[in-house]
Parts: sequence; C-alpha cells; structure tokens
Amino acid sequence: MTQNVRWIRRAHARVVVAVLPFTLAGCAVLFPDTHGGGHSAAPAPAPSATASAPTAAHVVAAKPSKAPLTLYARLGGQPGIVAFSDDFLGRVTNDPVIMPFFKGLTDADLQRIRQHVIELLCSATGGGCTYSGKDMKTVHAQMEINNDIWNQFTGHLNESITRFHVPDRERNELVAIIASLKADIVTK
Repeated sequence: MTQNVRWIRRAHARVVVAVLPFTLAGCAVLFPDTHGGGHSAAPAPAPSATASAPTAAHVVAAKPSKAPLTLYARLGGQPGIVAFSDDFLGRVTNDPVIMPFFKGLTDADLQRIRQHVIELLCSATGGGCTYSGKDMKTVHAQMEINNDIWNQFTGHLNESITRFHVPDRERNELVAIIASLKADIVTK
C-alpha cells in the first residue's frame, strides 16, 4: 500500500505540473480505503454467577461502531479528488472535439473552472465542501452540448477512472453522480 501512495503522490505532482495551465477543474487521487476492512468488536463481558441473559445493551456494545466511509474518503479525500480532476481535465482540454469549449479562456478562467470541478466532486461525494459555482443548467445552457460530445467527455472520465484503478463500487457511485448531471448539460 505504501508503494501505491508514493506512486499516487508522484503522479499527482507530474499531473499538476503538466496540466495546471490547461485544467478546468479538479478531482481526487482515487484509491481504496487505506484503513482496512477489519472491525474489532468490543469483547463480551465475562459471565458471572449472578449475570442474567445478555440485554440489548450488551448486544449493541458488541457491534462495531465504525461509520462507513464516504465516497469522498474512499476516493482519497481532497488529494485524490484533485489528482483525479487534474488528470481528467488534462484529457478533456486536449481533446480536439471538446477543446473548442475552452477556447479563449484565460488561465484565471481555467483555474476557476478547476476549482469548481473540485468543489462539485467534493460536495457530491460527501466531502463536506460547498460548491460555489453556478448550477449545471445555467453554465452549459448556451454551449449546445449534444450526446456525441457528452460521450466523448464521459469516455475521458472512464479513462481517468481506469488510470487511477478505482474499484468497481466507487466507479459505479462516481459514474452515477456524473450521469445525474447529463440532463442539465446536454441541451441539444
């Protein structure tokens, strides 16, 4: 696992340096739970001569109290979201089909878009962030995005998911979040 973390950090640094001027939004390093899957239940109290049958309090105390991790945490938290987003945005901003949507944008515009993507993914995956951008319908209303462009966009999303070896469960959850935006983005 240590090698994976080192690889992800190096990949993140390379992506940020290479893609920063071209990126629009950010996402995450996307790696599975590093806390392990094991739960340790509290030991049951030793029986005594005067003890009665276990009560509900004994049963509850024996259950693990660890809350399930959010998708945000399972994707690597903020560093994961940022690295994923940088990789993804590097792909879409260099795609000849999608590139025209970014023509004429300044570095400041691209940085703002990048920040909005990071905030959106952080918020949508349970990271506790607040999305400060406009709603998807307003942002994309005049862009005339059709299904072919959407499919090109989601193809790059899948390439980034594959690159970061996102497990199936997290992939499905992330794809569902992105798919829920389609009706507001595809306008033609």
